[in-house]
Amino acid sequence: MIDNKWFCEPDEQRECWCFLFPQLKDNSVIDGWEIGYGNPSKLTRKIKNKKQNEEQMIRELLCELYHCRKKCITLITYAYDVLLILRTRIILLNIKDACFHGIKHICIEKLLEEYFLCNIIKSSTMIESSNQAEVLWNLFLKIGPMFPVGVI
Repeated sequence: MIDNKWFCEPDEQRECWCFLFPQLKDNSVIDGWEIGYGNPSKLTRKIKNKKQNEEQMIRELLCELYHCRKKCITLITYAYDVLLILRTRIILLNIKDACFHGIKHICIEKLLEEYFLCNIIKSSTMIESSNQAEVLWNLFLKIGPMFPVGVI
């Protein structure tokens, strides 16, 4: 277990973070997604969705994001454009009642560009991994303690 206090004190079931990893078709259409909920000691659960049409997948994803907002769980994505694409698809598909108010978001790609010499994500095979949320969780645990206070 990590000794410093850059995270909240975990118990085995507390969910501190939600790791969102969408699968994209043609760099703009959401073709599936994977979410992993975790804390500093373990990834507590994973959810995948790839069985429905895009609108239904986005609706289910919005339910998960509502859960994050309600429980004050920080959303973590690998790339800055993940939420941009999601918002755009919501508007283009005319999905009503979507709301991102109150969701704290951390973009690992942006942090890597600002605080490290290279982008670990682009230079790895994370995108092709079958456990993308777990890879993102592991990466976040490695880099999290290296940021100044207040960054994450």
